[in-house]
Amino acid sequence: MKIYRSILFAPGNRIRMLEKVGKSAADAVVLDLEDAIPFDQKSTTRTIVREVSEKIAKEDKVDVFIRSNPFKDETGFVVACGQQDLEEIVSENIKGIIIPKVETKEDIEIVHRILSVLEESTGLVKGEINLIGIVESVLGVENVFSISTAVTGNRDFTLAFGAGDYTNDLNIEWPEDEFNLDYPKTRIASACRVSNLSKPIDTVWINLNDDDGLRKSCERSKYLGFFGKLCIHPKQVKIVNEAFTPSSAEYERALKIKKIFKEAKSKGEGTVSVEGKMIDYPIFYAAEKVIELKNAFGVKD
Repeated sequence: MKIYRSILFAPGNRIRMLEKVGKSAADAVVLDLEDAIPFDQKSTTRTIVREVSEKIAKEDKVDVFIRSNPFKDETGFVVACGQQDLEEIVSENIKGIIIPKVETKEDIEIVHRILSVLEESTGLVKGEINLIGIVESVLGVENVFSISTAVTGNRDFTLAFGAGDYTNDLNIEWPEDEFNLDYPKTRIASACRVSNLSKPIDTVWINLNDDDGLRKSCERSKYLGFFGKLCIHPKQVKIVNEAFTPSSAEYERALKIKKIFKEAKSKGEGTVSVEGKMIDYPIFYAAEKVIELKNAFGVKD
């Protein structure tokens, strides 16, 4: 699945926000049909989102995701109109669907099957719409290794983490340093790796006035195996993009490691010292990934 540094949310019923979201420099945008939309506005919001998604995709050249409503309600507290959402908004302009409150692999597979039918009926290439499942409950976290094995044919999918609902479900605080989120994040990242999915996407940062905290949150999520972050305000995009973009120094060092290690390998050597540090295959592979990121996103100064 294509990787994204920043994915910016915009409520599907806020016209002024929708007009700006595609110009935010985010790698992708999410037009939200779920939490941000009151029940009595769900229907009209679908119409707005379908129209705006075409404009954003074609004029702003940004990948457009839709966060649907849930597809089932076992609690009595959600509006389970996800299938209706898809039936009304799926088009060639939609890059992917974000599935909220994923707790089992069936939650992913249900959406896959619905999309397959819709793609066939609308003349779209089967499997071209991606899926991102948000794991945001204790049950979801505990089931995540099963969730990551969901069968979606040739359709790409990966996972994201939702800390707001998770901390609420566990009845705990969401502290600034996020130390108590290491466990769910580690499980989600490990599950994605075991199932050979793209790296998961990190939860939003809710303190809009704490830029330094946002930077630290991005760094911590990278250390835990995530790549990219969900954003809730355009001002967060630049910070998040920078956090997941290699610096010119990192890129130059990666090139150096690759060059010296390949020279050593040609001589039958499996390790080599670069700048006083021992370099072997894992470090070489990590350097190649830095080069790949540079090729995708450039470098930051």
